[in-house]
Amino acid sequence: MPENASVQLLAVYHNSPDHKPTHYINYSGIVEGLVQLRELRGGADYNAYTNEFSKYGKTISNTHGKTFLRFNTDDTEDPIAQV
Repeated sequence: MPENASVQLLAVYHNSPDHKPTHYINYSGIVEGLVQLRELRGGADYNAYTNEFSKYGKTISNTHGKTFLRFNTDDTEDPIAQV
């Protein structure tokens, strides 16, 4: 895991009956840390991780690069987080 980046697994506690996801994965951190994290997403180790992870869940949607909310964009001292 790169320094200055974090990954959180967030549960969906309240949703409508037609909302299928049960969890979201949230990536946050400073730009440099997120770039390093993105660079890790490839190669044999990442493919092995993805294959193992797929045993426990199903990806319903993947919306990388589409931000619903962005935090701390004015404050360069705090990490930028997006959901």
